[in-house]
Amino acid sequence: MLDMPEDWDNPLPKLPADILDWIEDARPMVDGFHRHIEWLPIWEDIYKDDHWNIMITAGRQIFKSTYCTDVLAHEATSKANVQVVYVVDDENRLHAFSQQRFRIGTLDANPKIRVYPRHGLGAIGEVSMRNGSTVYLSTDIGGFRKIEGKSPSLIVLDEAQYQEMEFMNKLETSMTITHGKMRILGIGGEAGSPYEDLWRRTDQREWEYKDKFWRDKLQFDENGLVLGEYMEELLKGRWKSKEPDHKGFRGYHIPQQVMPFIPLTIDDAINKYKVAPSFAIEYKEKEFSQSVYKTHVLGQFHRAMRRPITREMMLACMTPYSKMKMLRPEEVRELKKTHGTKITVAMGIDWGSGPSASKTVGAIIIFWNQPRIYQLAYIDPRPREDQADQARHFVNLFESYDCDIGVADLGYGVHQVKIMQDGGADKNTGEIFAGVGKDKLLGAMSTSNIKKPFQFQHSVSDQHGEETSRVTLDKSAIISEMVDIINRKVKHPEYEGIQGGLRPQLIIPFKNEHETEWLISDFTALVRKDLVEVDDVAQVDKRKRALMEFNHPRDSLMAMIYAVQASDRFQGSKWSWISA
Repeated sequence: MLDMPEDWDNPLPKLPADILDWIEDARPMVDGFHRHIEWLPIWEDIYKDDHWNIMITAGRQIFKSTYCTDVLAHEATSKANVQVVYVVDDENRLHAFSQQRFRIGTLDANPKIRVYPRHGLGAIGEVSMRNGSTVYLSTDIGGFRKIEGKSPSLIVLDEAQYQEMEFMNKLETSMTITHGKMRILGIGGEAGSPYEDLWRRTDQREWEYKDKFWRDKLQFDENGLVLGEYMEELLKGRWKSKEPDHKGFRGYHIPQQVMPFIPLTIDDAINKYKVAPSFAIEYKEKEFSQSVYKTHVLGQFHRAMRRPITREMMLACMTPYSKMKMLRPEEVRELKKTHGTKITVAMGIDWGSGPSASKTVGAIIIFWNQPRIYQLAYIDPRPREDQADQARHFVNLFESYDCDIGVADLGYGVHQVKIMQDGGADKNTGEIFAGVGKDKLLGAMSTSNIKKPFQFQHSVSDQHGEETSRVTLDKSAIISEMVDIINRKVKHPEYEGIQGGLRPQLIIPFKNEHETEWLISDFTALVRKDLVEVDDVAQVDKRKRALMEFNHPRDSLMAMIYAVQASDRFQGSKWSWISA
């Protein structure tokens, strides 16, 4: 007897490839209501967009979940033998979406797609289809670890503002062969976060209504807003890109203000929409915290307390100096001749810790004693290289810039610091070279001692048992000081091309943007660990000590911090460290 294919007597209906035709044919109902996407042109255009990467940043209750279920079900039922992935930030949301929104509200609620899932839907994390396709539903735990090994044709990230977006390259790699598409959805988020960085990669589209007075022409009756064909014409408009040169990612911003279903004023809510005043945007603006209002209503990015350095703060240190470039060694030496003791040239080095994301960075700053300005003169992210070669390179750099003082991390640089202090032999040529001296370069160890944040130890044993001098620095204190420098404004003298006035205390040259623009992402990655985010409102974690604690800064920020610490405490040719 021949084996018959599964459900041979119940063949699957052929569904349209175009998603709007698919909706009309396969999912015409949502939550018991017949759908008319054409009545909401703002969403119709998004559905029509077949770009490979789309990001939607929006307020709450603007139909993001409906879009998620549509694109997932469309991909899995209109195509055979594909893998589709849905990712959300936690298990509770995953369970609710998988069970209620996707299985019951989407697949089971529509007869034509109800027949697609195999009998016995299996675990929450997987829906297997009779056409050979599979929908995987997961969280982003472990930097999207559960997605590794799959080959999706479509990945949908929901509530992306809460996900580990810094690991998104894993998802992009998983679609190398399939050339799959990405759909990323979320509300607003933290300024300076990887989520905001991704938004800035998009072309950042905003909706412009054709009729600026569209709200005045909405129709209402005794039950509230009237839905009808008139909306198709009234609500027409266009998406306008703020960054049209960003071709790799489409970005759609949907604040609640552009949605006709959400009342703008308290009066409208009561008298037109016939709903409670708390649903009005005006009410939310008055009653919500600023961070919740910006993220949940406007779909914008806010400066979170736990992210002390924002992109705007960094640009304030850069954009006024669009005519200033990094300095060559001879230019720094000339400045020293001209200004003498009015300036200090200091070097800071943070050695790469080993992981591929970490790198060795050296920074040289000029500290102007009056009015206490820190000018980045040169920053040097090094490729992976031998430790002895690193030490020799930075000795040469120290001497060529005629640095007065330097601080280098001892955590991963005991060997390099010793070579820089005492000198050594070139491993390729055998040439002997001199060090810069223990009085000019000190190794630094990070501690957690707020009562003694800066200590100078003249004679201690290093990891090799040899006597040396070093400084110990309270990590939280030195990071906090750097944040203050970036945020603090002082009176600047007039340099060429720069007008006087209050400017940030830190100068970062920006003439050649590629030389320093990468610092923005490095600096804004700094996060306070003593704060927790609850519904986007920062609260002190009472389980921790009542002081600021940070994640470990990126190497470039740490190198700058060491340079600042060196310059702050150098007086003439002597160290001046607070020891108690």
